[in-house]
Amino acid sequence: MQTVQITLQDAQLEQAIMRLAQQRRQNPQEFILAAVRHYVFELEQHDKIPKLDPLQHSQAPAMPFQAPKDASDLMFQDIENSAEFAKQLRQRAWRHE
Repeated sequence: MQTVQITLQDAQLEQAIMRLAQQRRQNPQEFILAAVRHYVFELEQHDKIPKLDPLQHSQAPAMPFQAPKDASDLMFQDIENSAEFAKQLRQRAWRHE
């Protein structure tokens, strides 16, 4: 068994740990140990996930592309500058227009 001592120099982190430990009815040491245990097990699980080769795990579309029959089906056909259009969309989204 290993003994580890931690000195928290971040007041916000200390307050968050104390608050979360109280919410879970644990003392801070138990809460920190549980958090470290959870983090370590998550890292181990992440390392066990195999990396897939996209060339072996992808497939071509099943149906060929078909152009729209009607001109009204063409979305965004009036946009000439897609970068400017995207910039305007972002600005409108943040302003909630």
